[in-house]
Amino acid sequence: MEPSSKSPVVRDWLEEVYDRTTAIRARKCVRIPFGCERDIPAGEIECWDQLTIREYTISGLCKTCQNQVFGTDDGGDEEEPPPGWHC
Repeated sequence: MEPSSKSPVVRDWLEEVYDRTTAIRARKCVRIPFGCERDIPAGEIECWDQLTIREYTISGLCKTCQNQVFGTDDGGDEEEPPPGWHC
């Protein structure tokens, strides 16, 4: 997966501070304390809705971290599916 396009200055700053480009290409959440640094299992991203995927390519935050920052649609706490879980 490729991160969304940014100007070179912004892209380089996000990489230095958040490890954003490296994390997205490796299918990980950005580093702590901004994200959780967890590996995102193969197939999990394909289960996310389009808005979550778009935000991931912008920020590098996994679905769990996005829900913590922005909240969930229903106001509840969503959990990531367990490893091996399929849509």
